[in-house]
Amino acid sequence: MKKIFYSMIAMAMAAMIFTSCENVPAPYEVPGSGNTETAAILKETFASSFGSFTVETPKGIAWVISHNTATATGYVDKKNTESESYLVSPEIDLTKVEKANLQFDYILQYANNEGADKVLITKNYTGKPAETQWEDITGTLTPGTPGEWSTFAHYAKNIDAKYLGGKCRIAFYYSGTAKGSRTWEIKNVVVASGEVEEQKEVLPPVTGTGEGTKDSPYNVEKATSLIAAKQNDRNAEVYVKGIITKVDSVSAKYHNATYQIADTKDGTNTLIIFGGLNLGKANFNNEKEVPVGSTVVVVGKLVEYKGLKEMSAKNYIYSVDGKTAPEKPDTPIGEAKGDGSEAKPFNVAGALAEITANPKDEKTATDSYVSGVVCKVDKFNKSYNSLTYYISDNGKNENALQIYSGLRTKDNPFKAATDLKVGDKVTVKGKLIDFKGTKEVAKNSIITKFETGSGTTTPDVKPAEGSGLTIEGTTVTLTNSKFTAGPSVTIDLSKAGLTDKKEVAQVALSDGSTIEFSKGTASTNAKFYAQSKGIRSYAGGIITFTGKNNIAKIVITCDNFQGANVGNADASVVYDGKKVVYTNSKTDPKKQIRLQTVTIYYAK
Repeated sequence: MKKIFYSMIAMAMAAMIFTSCENVPAPYEVPGSGNTETAAILKETFASSFGSFTVETPKGIAWVISHNTATATGYVDKKNTESESYLVSPEIDLTKVEKANLQFDYILQYANNEGADKVLITKNYTGKPAETQWEDITGTLTPGTPGEWSTFAHYAKNIDAKYLGGKCRIAFYYSGTAKGSRTWEIKNVVVASGEVEEQKEVLPPVTGTGEGTKDSPYNVEKATSLIAAKQNDRNAEVYVKGIITKVDSVSAKYHNATYQIADTKDGTNTLIIFGGLNLGKANFNNEKEVPVGSTVVVVGKLVEYKGLKEMSAKNYIYSVDGKTAPEKPDTPIGEAKGDGSEAKPFNVAGALAEITANPKDEKTATDSYVSGVVCKVDKFNKSYNSLTYYISDNGKNENALQIYSGLRTKDNPFKAATDLKVGDKVTVKGKLIDFKGTKEVAKNSIITKFETGSGTTTPDVKPAEGSGLTIEGTTVTLTNSKFTAGPSVTIDLSKAGLTDKKEVAQVALSDGSTIEFSKGTASTNAKFYAQSKGIRSYAGGIITFTGKNNIAKIVITCDNFQGANVGNADASVVYDGKKVVYTNSKTDPKKQIRLQTVTIYYAK
């Protein structure tokens, strides 16, 4: 009875208080900031529901309300699920606001696991967050203390002036993989007028052991914590020791492997070893060659890529269970021949000997002619139409000479990495140099002779080039005016049996002709999207059409989402009989070519 009596008194007092204050403007204190505003433009606690926010989940596990917060995690029922989910605000009206800020409280746990946690903002919400162009305003979130779920960090960000005077939306984006998930809890979201003191970046401490050297390699904890604390030097090779716990893939094309290492066999804090070579820089040919369960020391560069902590490509295993690769004896360079003149060009052995006799890091005074066999094509530079490749006397990689950023000729530049192939024979004119330990023909060399298996040609003979590229609406036409168009074959890419949102390397048409997609200088490989009924190739990407006969014309119909997706108008096209190579330029790096149907017209 006493409890009821006291409760009635408390309720009466509360009613009196609210009655006495109902006409007085009440200040609103932004959580954790100490700043007072006259009104919040948007306020959502997530104590029991999402309120005015909506959840959109392209894949996996969605945001939920848990423990009086909006919570995102891909770890449910002791299993990690690949997930991607957006928590999107209602439209926020800032038309009459001169300054505004966003604040919220959060806990971020398992921050070393794979995935991403982002704060996003946009003026142009499409209704589909995955197809909306957002600005990432996250900055750096502070990871929580492991096992501590009661102490919230505070986020405070002033909204950029370009969003003021109009309307916008914010979103909280979460992603995780089947390999690992983070957990992100959010509450007390407020958008208010005025400015706040933005939170300073607080980086996690570096923990773990090792110095990153051959004698004292980092353990995985040290390597991943250096990346998290932004204390990794992306350009420095380091040694990292760990146990191989999982193989992700082995590339049949590049003979490298992507796998994970941890400090224990069942460790969840892993470092991804991306595109690495085997012991002693040997190739990987299949997954069985990756020594899962063994303790390895790997040499490479530590990076963070799309939220993942990695050792970048071109790394290699230094030791397996304490055993290193046997040292290889030096391969004899061979007999030096030639004098570097046009009449008597150096062979590669002769060029290497000439470079050795010259002071390091100094170019030779005059140009030399060098003949050799292409043994590796490394990199095409679209900006300079140049190609970096290697030649040797026997077509093998031992004792090779680098041709750095070489040209074909001034009148006939390289158009793609496919312009040279392993086994081609070339004579190159340029200056020789030992540049920081790499013996090479310096930049801007030219090819004076070129030989393939079908005979000798000079690089002055250009591949056939017709009237080139035309764009009309959503149709891209590639025309070789040397031929008259005759019979044709068509492929509808939406009916080609491709997997949604997966990379595409090649598709075959009904007559056996093919379309190959390569990354080129793009940041992303070509992918098929069921929603747009075709394949998206990005700026810098290369598409190679190979027909059963000489190709006269190719007609491509493209997607029309938010404008015609027809690539850049200055894309390059090279015609060579049965082959046509299209390279999308990077003039506008956002300009994709989205192929829906392709019709190849053969020459009559």
